[in-house]
Amino acid sequence: MGAGEYAHGTINHTFLAAPRRERVVAAKLVAAALAGVGLAAFAELVTWPIAAAWISSKPVPFQLATHPILTAYLGILAAAALSGAIGVGLGAVLRRQTAAIVLTLIWLLVAEPVFALTGSQGFMPGHAIAAVVDAGSHGEGVLDFAPGLLLALGYASLFAAVGTFAVVRSDVT
Repeated sequence: MGAGEYAHGTINHTFLAAPRRERVVAAKLVAAALAGVGLAAFAELVTWPIAAAWISSKPVPFQLATHPILTAYLGILAAAALSGAIGVGLGAVLRRQTAAIVLTLIWLLVAEPVFALTGSQGFMPGHAIAAVVDAGSHGEGVLDFAPGLLLALGYASLFAAVGTFAVVRSDVT
């Protein structure tokens, strides 16, 4: 969400211009998803030619245009959109950008590996998003593409709903 808007007090102006808070959150969800896709697409467009040039100079087969690579690129775009939506929901709940970033990193680097001990690590948000990207190789604890996509969509919807509820019920002054 606009966690920075809460920190700087500019959220008041946003809600004065658009008093229907659900629409504000929906617009931010769409904007974050599109920004995630745009950033991922830019990164892919920059890295693919560099990788192609590097690999073509080596005595190895050129496989950057194969189905698994292109599928992974599409998965990265989808994962970026889902991550943007999750970030909006988390930012709406926490209202602080630094807190959202720190909590996300702690979750991904500490909490999710702890769930590996119970065997449920593959069902956590980070691994659900990894399943969307990792459509072909199935790393350890990563779901298949379709269940991972559905679970990631569920997490994005959950974070969006909780964030929307938090924004609608909040008293901004």
